[in-house]
Amino acid sequence: MLRNGAMEVGTRIKERRKELGINVDRLAEILSISRATMYRYESGRISNLTIDFLVPLARALSTTPAYLMGWADSPDEGLLGNAYPVKVQHLPSYGVQETNMLSINPTINADFYIKVKDDSMIDARLVVGDIVFI
Repeated sequence: MLRNGAMEVGTRIKERRKELGINVDRLAEILSISRATMYRYESGRISNLTIDFLVPLARALSTTPAYLMGWADSPDEGLLGNAYPVKVQHLPSYGVQETNMLSINPTINADFYIKVKDDSMIDARLVVGDIVFI
C-alpha cells in the first residue's frame, strides 16, 4: 500500500470501523450515504475525500481526520475526548492603546470586547479580569 494513498485511507476507514464494531450499513446511515458508496470509500475506489465528508467520518469513527488520511499513526493521536477544532472569530479589544484580538466562538454576537480593570462593576458581578462582549 502507498503511504497516504487511496487504498491506505480506505483500509484505515475499514479497520477503524471494525475496531469499533460498527457495520457498513450503520456507518453509511450516520453519514447519510448509501452502503455502496461506503464500500467504495473503504475499497479506495473513491479517493477524493473532501473536508465536508472527512470530518463527520472521523467523528463517526471516534478518530481524527489526520489518522484516516495517514498523517497520524494512532487513532487517538491529537484527539482530546470528543473535542474537535471549532470555528472562531477574532474580536478586537476596546479602550486600550494597542489593539488585542481575542479568538471566540462565532455564535457570540459582539463587535468588540473590554476587560474589567477595577471593581466599578462589582454590583453587576463583574470582577477584575472578566471579559465583557459589546
